[in-house]
Parts: sequence; structure tokens; C-alpha cells
Amino acid sequence: MKLLFATSELSINIARGIFTLAIGKLLYDMTGQLWAFAAVFVLEFLLSLLLQGFAGSITDKLGSKRVLLTSMSLMSAALLTLSITEYFLPLNLTILFCVSAALTASKPFIRNGVFTLVPKVVAEEEIEKLNGILAAAVQSGQIIGLAIGGLLLEFSLEYLILPTVAWCFLLASFALTLMFSISEVKDSTGQDSNTSTTGWLATFKLLKETPQFLFVLIFTTFDFIIVALFNLLLAPVVNHNYDGAARWLLFLDLAFAIGAICAGTIVAKAKLNSDNRVIYTSLSCLCATIVFISYWLALPSYITLFAIFSVGFMTTVSAVSWSSTLQKLSPPDIRGKLSSLRLMFNSTLAVLAVILVSAFYDSGFSHAAGLSVLTTLLLSLACVYCTWQARETTIKNSLNS
Repeated sequence: MKLLFATSELSINIARGIFTLAIGKLLYDMTGQLWAFAAVFVLEFLLSLLLQGFAGSITDKLGSKRVLLTSMSLMSAALLTLSITEYFLPLNLTILFCVSAALTASKPFIRNGVFTLVPKVVAEEEIEKLNGILAAAVQSGQIIGLAIGGLLLEFSLEYLILPTVAWCFLLASFALTLMFSISEVKDSTGQDSNTSTTGWLATFKLLKETPQFLFVLIFTTFDFIIVALFNLLLAPVVNHNYDGAARWLLFLDLAFAIGAICAGTIVAKAKLNSDNRVIYTSLSCLCATIVFISYWLALPSYITLFAIFSVGFMTTVSAVSWSSTLQKLSPPDIRGKLSSLRLMFNSTLAVLAVILVSAFYDSGFSHAAGLSVLTTLLLSLACVYCTWQARETTIKNSLNS
């Protein structure tokens, strides 16, 4: 069952890897501006705000099984329709934005479904390991997707991008259907639960009474901000530092994905100490700072590649740690809503960072890279401060006792 779960995540992220690489390059080539790619982030942000709360409520009400199967079926149908449309019309901005909208609309439901399903598949002590397996599958999918996308762009086969993405989603749908047909996972729902204990008011009350949840939700955003800025600057850095060679899109993204796969593999085999999650996030931010400095100063490519590998490794360790913590803390009846809040936080702060960096890019690439350095430094300082505060609290408690 775990293999089918991982296969589904692998296929979904092959599709996303192909499209992420393609849309960054195609939009930049079509417009010559970073705002086109930033608009995709804004679109994702707006759709997330509209759909996240609904997705969380639906997941808690209907269960992860129904949500995942329905989302994947609708997504496959939408992509097949757009692929047929592209056959009659040339690939243009409208089609790209429609595909982006479809992928974005499905993301809250798929992510909530996966998040709530993980604790049902394994025991609590195995959650980190399964998340590590899924993280490795996600990044393996990214590698394969980026390789396919890079080859399609390198050989000017853009017309094959959408059909390939559609077939990947069909494969993911098949894997999920097969997994649920042979598994004995009981998909408990909140249909018969009291609204006062499972509704949004109960969720916000929990956040108010338990600050630990809010702390976790805020810190999960740091890794998403880093990844958002990395993806945003990918096409511009290739254009400025690597003469616009499409293969460097592949090389840079591969370095990140390989680092993430290594991290996921290690986490899947060794027990991750989630007590160190703030330290993991701090290291992730520091590695990202080095990456953006290497962009800014056009440092040798081997430094940039190693730094990106380190970012991929540490962001995965950090993200798995925070995600596992939230899954363990979350009451089952409102786990979908808490997952939605997590994704809302991630989207909101990431899109703000993307808009700011895009605005600075209008005055030059170095300004955008410099602002990215400042952003990750501030995030790292926040981690250091929280670690220091936690240490001081521990010392005070030990002295008082």
C-alpha cells in the first residue's frame, strides 16, 4: 500500500515538475518579464484563499479517500480537455494560465487528502518515516519531470508538455484507486460529529487555547518561502548567469531535487528527532542565503550547485519534521481544517515574498537576488531567536523545579 501511495505522489510530481520547469521558461520567453511568472503565484494565492477553507471542511466531512479520488479524476479530465484544445490552438499564455489554474485548484484538495491520510496508513511512531518516503517520491518525481521537461524544451517539443502532464495524472489516479481497493484503511469522516467540536469555530478556539499549533503553522511557512523564491529566480538566474541555456534550468533544479531525495531516504530509514525542527529550519534558511548570494555575485557553478543541493536536503528535513508534528498534534475530526490553515499560511507569506522580489527585479536582477538574501537571513534570525528563547525557558523551568 505504501508503494502505491508513493507511486501516486511520484506521478503527480512528475507532472508538476514538467509544468513548473516549462511554465517558468515559456512565460519568461514569451514576455521577457518576471511578472508573468509572479502572476502564477498570485493566481495560486487567490485560488488558495478561495478554496483552502472549503477543501479542509470537505476533507473532514467526506474523508481523504473520496476527496483524493474525486480530485484526481476531475484533474485528469481537465488536463485531457486542455491537451485536446492545444492540439487545435498554438500553445499560448491563455492555455498556460488555464493549466496553472487547474493544477492550483486541485492542489488544496490533494494536499489535504494526503495530509489526513498519512496518520491512517501508519502508526504514530512511523509517521516521519512515511513522510520521508513520500518526500523522496515527490522529489524523485520532480527529477523525472524536470528531466522530461528539460528534454522537451531543449528539442522544441513544447506541444507534448500538456499531454505528458495529463497522462501522469491518469497514472496517479490509477495508483490511488488500486491502493484504496486493496487497503483496509477506514476513512473516518466528521459527517456524524457535533459541529461545535469539528467546525471552524472549534478550530480557531483550539489555536487560541493552544499556541503551539500557531507556532507550528508559522514555522512551516519558512521552507515554502525559500522554495517559492528559488523557483521564482530560476529562469532569471539562468538568463543572467548561464547565457539562457535551458539545460541549466535542469541542472539547478536537479541539484535541489537530489538533495531532497537524499533527505527523504535518510528520514525514511532513520528516526528523525522532531525536537530539533527549529534547528533544521534555521539551517535551511542559511543554505538558501548562500544560494542567493551565489546568484547575486555569480559565483562558480559548483558552489551554486552544492548550495542548492544543501537547500533541497535541509528544506525536506525541515518540512517533514513540521508536517509530522502537526499530523501528530491534530485531532482527527479537524485535521483537514488545520491542513488548510497550514497551506493558507504557506501561500500567503510565499506570495508576498514573490511579489516583493518581482518588484525589485524591475530595477535589476542583482536587486532581486539581494532582497532574497535579506529575506532568508531574517528567517534564519527568527529561528535563532526562537531557539534561544526555548533554551532560556528550559533553563528557567529547571531552576524553578
